[in-house]
Amino acid sequence: MLLSLLLLACPLICECKTRYYDWSVQRDTRLVAGRTMVVQTVNGDLVPPPLHVDVGDILRINVTNNLPDMGISIHWHGFLMKEYQVFDGVVGLTQCAIGPGESFLYDWPVYENPGTYWWHGHAGIPIVGQDFARGMLIVHPEGSGRADLENYEEEMSERLIMYEDLSPTFPFMDYIMMLGGISARPEKDLEGFYESMITWTHGLANGELNHEVFVEAGKTYRFRLLNGGHVFAYIWSIDQHDFKVVASDAAEVVPYPTDGLQIHVGERFDVEITFQESEENKSYYMRAMTPSYDISRGIFSAIRVRGSKAKDTDPYPEPPTAFYTQPKQVLNCLMHQAFANIINCQPVTNLKPAELLEMPDLDDIKYHIVDFDDESSPLASHFVAIDNGVFKQSVMPTKAMIRSDFKEEIDMHPNTNVLKLNLHKTVIMVFRSATAFPHPIHLHGHKFEVLKIVPRKYPLCPNGRCVWQNIATSFSPKLSDIAKQPKSVVKDTVILPAGGLIAIRFVTDNPGVWAIHCHLDQHLEDGQFIIMDEGGYRQSHFPDDYPSCNYAGRIPMPKKTACLCMDHLNLYKPKGVKSYYQCSEPHLCGRTQYTDEDISIFEKIKAMNLKERNSFKDFMETRFRPEETEAWGNILDTIIDGTQKKSNT
Repeated sequence: MLLSLLLLACPLICECKTRYYDWSVQRDTRLVAGRTMVVQTVNGDLVPPPLHVDVGDILRINVTNNLPDMGISIHWHGFLMKEYQVFDGVVGLTQCAIGPGESFLYDWPVYENPGTYWWHGHAGIPIVGQDFARGMLIVHPEGSGRADLENYEEEMSERLIMYEDLSPTFPFMDYIMMLGGISARPEKDLEGFYESMITWTHGLANGELNHEVFVEAGKTYRFRLLNGGHVFAYIWSIDQHDFKVVASDAAEVVPYPTDGLQIHVGERFDVEITFQESEENKSYYMRAMTPSYDISRGIFSAIRVRGSKAKDTDPYPEPPTAFYTQPKQVLNCLMHQAFANIINCQPVTNLKPAELLEMPDLDDIKYHIVDFDDESSPLASHFVAIDNGVFKQSVMPTKAMIRSDFKEEIDMHPNTNVLKLNLHKTVIMVFRSATAFPHPIHLHGHKFEVLKIVPRKYPLCPNGRCVWQNIATSFSPKLSDIAKQPKSVVKDTVILPAGGLIAIRFVTDNPGVWAIHCHLDQHLEDGQFIIMDEGGYRQSHFPDDYPSCNYAGRIPMPKKTACLCMDHLNLYKPKGVKSYYQCSEPHLCGRTQYTDEDISIFEKIKAMNLKERNSFKDFMETRFRPEETEAWGNILDTIIDGTQKKSNT
């Protein structure tokens, strides 16, 4: 009904257009970066053409699932989806998956702020192939007509660049190998922290291994940059050039000069760069380097500058050959002070909104804490706790939560993390991490202000475990003062540093069920998300082609379970999992705790005195591999601690 009213009203208030697209999500075989790969595409395109739309236009995108063995959906990253939540595209929240051979029409009016957005799937990691069903979406000012320009990039002096990383096999296989403990060692950044779960092989810019960008001397260009990958962050730069950051996640900012910029998965930045007349017939490298700064780990593109008076038939200069020096300054990154001599990192909070926005109500602020923890391969799991609650490996509901017939006791997994929020409140949300990974955190249905980012407390995190920071003492000034500071940079995706914390502010003005999650595919897959139930919104009427939530015979569903992790993992000495953590995956809950031989040994250990136990521990170190000794040592320590506590009482 609402959409029909908007369609009727649209001609009276703007020069609206209805933009219709017919998409087939399918599996193809393509030559990618010199390798024959199985890929998931839209209409067979490795790089779907960017979508352009003016504010007020109607987008009608009919998505057909031509995959034989999995469900799909499409999420419109960065869109608030106010009053049309049903099209947000999150399986388990706003819809059920589109089954093989089925179609669903995403049909809504666009009233987002002009800027750079993107779209991608949100139904889990594709079980076969590399996922190329993703692309850029540019929203232009109302009535601008820019969405209809035939040669948009030339006429507007813009360049659209989407970066993607490629898996050595394909992402789902990497995930399975990680669960099996046979994946390659994770990549590490300059500080020795994990920047990815897999080994870097190569990546693409606009679908090409060696992308070329052609520009003219004497002109200023806007580069719209998107990290549309799965795993890696990139440090972006152009050799011998400074530039100005003018927008972040579709929000205009006061121009900020720098020569380096970190872009994590899901983030978008617009930058302006001028090529001087003196640069005629020169070429430069445009680089997207992984944070390791190893010269071999990055995506290299050529910027080729032609003279402003050159004819269309005149050749561009040859690609560059010289290598670079690292940027003098990198925006949107944080390092511990002990590593400050490596690179001049500047936080994204240095950016300021281009316009003075209305301040939210600061008289009734609601505070919430979201904590992240993890366990490395082969256990490969992520856990979330809300407001100092129990850590759970979160699981999406089996039925769309937005439906009025959704029943929590039937349709929701016991380990699903849900934060219920009242409407029209100002919320300060603090994310805190004990993991040795930086996480790009994305909030659906909202833009938020990034108030403060705090790096980890100590230079190093031994054995991949960082120290939990005390929220009361880590913020300077204190959190209650930060909560009332003037408007800060507005984003929808922000980097949570390894072992660090961030504070964001937003207003609960968009009723619905919204996801908050890490945008690394594998982290989302194994539990790093929560659901924000805002205002208890439920919907009873849906489009006629709304996907059925009865998956029987249509879509194979992964099995989920629930258990106290340590009932099954004691022998493996997890680094992060504690006795009260709740697991949800079969590979974590389906293990046998102990063999008969194990139990026999435990009985003998219990009968030992403390001196005998310590001697036994020394004996173990001569008989077992280090990881086995660690596991048995952990069990022994637990038994000793328990006996001592018992004797003390």
